Amino acid sequence: MAERSKQTRAQAEVAFRKAQKAERDKDKSSAMQEYESGIEATRKKTARLKELRLAKEAEDAKAAAKGAAKKKKPAPKG
Repeated sequence: MAERSKQTRAQAEVAFRKAQKAERDKDKSSAMQEYESGIEATRKKTARLKELRLAKEAEDAKAAAKGAAKKKKPAPKG
């Protein structure tokens, strides 16, 4: 009877280890997906911010060029 108890316990432990491994693999997979989606979100956000920055810089350059053209006055002749 003790032998059967040991065998049942060993089978239960094996089943438990398999269940733990399956759960770790599932957690690992979901963690990797979460990590990769975070990286993708960061790339998209960075690209969007870069576009906004470049647009603003171009707008500022136009405004500066326009302002410089207005400020230039012909030198008085004399």
